[in-house]
Amino acid sequence: MKLVYDVKAVPQDLGIANMIKIFEQHRVVFWNSDNGIKPKFFSNTDEEAKVAIVDTTGVEIDFEQYQREFDQQMFWDKELHNCKNSPVYYFTHYGTTVYPATNKGTSLYLKSIGLTDIKVTDSAKASAAWEKQKGKVKEAMAGIKVDHLIERKAALDILKSDYEGRIIKLEQDLKNDVILFDGTGAPLPVKKRLSNIVGKLKFLSTVPPEQFKTYRNRKRRWDTAMLLNTNYDVLLGMLKTMYELHEATSGK
Repeated sequence: MKLVYDVKAVPQDLGIANMIKIFEQHRVVFWNSDNGIKPKFFSNTDEEAKVAIVDTTGVEIDFEQYQREFDQQMFWDKELHNCKNSPVYYFTHYGTTVYPATNKGTSLYLKSIGLTDIKVTDSAKASAAWEKQKGKVKEAMAGIKVDHLIERKAALDILKSDYEGRIIKLEQDLKNDVILFDGTGAPLPVKKRLSNIVGKLKFLSTVPPEQFKTYRNRKRRWDTAMLLNTNYDVLLGMLKTMYELHEATSGK
């Protein structure tokens, strides 16, 4: 199909690129009769094609609505591409049932679709194993559609909102006990906040109490590496519990 369009007739707030996008998606062409000649479309046989051609002269058209639609389509096209090519991306952004996704949950999901670590040193064997993995990724991601991602995003948004609310409350409860923000009230870098929390846990008790025994190392002390790899909200909850235990045992 061929378009004959007077560029001077493009509505001021639209632009050529968006005019073409609107036509491709909605089979509608906007033009302004005060500024140019009416556009025409022709098929491959040079017969004039039937297309909705709308004159915007004296008419308010919400072109931003179309732009929002374009932006949404581009966003979901990109998200679908990311999910199709990365099971980890899909699971952490859409598949998880807890927020944020845990390393354990991600690992279990990857195993459930047949993905495991490639443990060969020979380059030829490693390449063959990787090709096999890519086939499994394609098969596992084949059924994922945009509608599914939109549905899962709605669920994840609720989980994220609950998580952020829980974080805010815990940070407020602990504001006088551990440094999480700088002098201007801005959050410290994540690693610094985690380090400060771990330092407070060790200060309150050199030996993790029974409810946190999984965090004990071979010497029955806090396992620093394990603590630093724990989700921020979990560490905040642990620190709050430790302060409550400390106050209870000190008689405060």
